[in-house]
Amino acid sequence: MADLHDRMPLILPAESYDDWLTAPASEASSLLLPYNAVVMRRCEVSSLVNSPKNDSPECIVPVVA
Repeated sequence: MADLHDRMPLILPAESYDDWLTAPASEASSLLLPYNAVVMRRCEVSSLVNSPKNDSPECIVPVVA
């Protein structure tokens, strides 16, 4: 991720969402595990993602170069 951004995102598997949102911080830290790089994919998306007021599926549609 370093070649894309200087901050590392937290990527959680769907089955960990509730735990992340409800666990005390001392327990939530156990969810900070490397995400499986084999299942990740990378693609350019629209600049719509740059504004929090844009909350729609269009934000993650890949840009075709």
